[in-house]
Amino acid sequence: MRMLLIPVSASAICLLAACKDECSDELKIALELSIGVPDGVTISKVTAELEREEECTSFRPDKTQDDFVYTCYEQGGGDYLVRVYSGDQEIHSQTVSVMADACHAQLTSVFMTVPAP
Repeated sequence: MRMLLIPVSASAICLLAACKDECSDELKIALELSIGVPDGVTISKVTAELEREEECTSFRPDKTQDDFVYTCYEQGGGDYLVRVYSGDQEIHSQTVSVMADACHAQLTSVFMTVPAP
């Protein structure tokens, strides 16, 4: 009996094995920011920019304190420019590196301190 070998590409194997794309379209959080500010300074918004400047969302992890944590959605891997605003004025900016795999950015947690004016 003779064996017949047929070369098969990786994509053909994937089709034969009913492979599915492992990357989801779900938007993930890339940055989790804890921001310390001087007394009397109020944060009105925080943004993160890799490809475009987007506003981050905030939540209060401990309801007994006034501290907020800001979460920013992924725009890919790379150096994000994080901006902190009080009113319309940018009061602090910092670059934060975010790693990414083939599909999504990896969550990066950062503590930032806004210096006194």
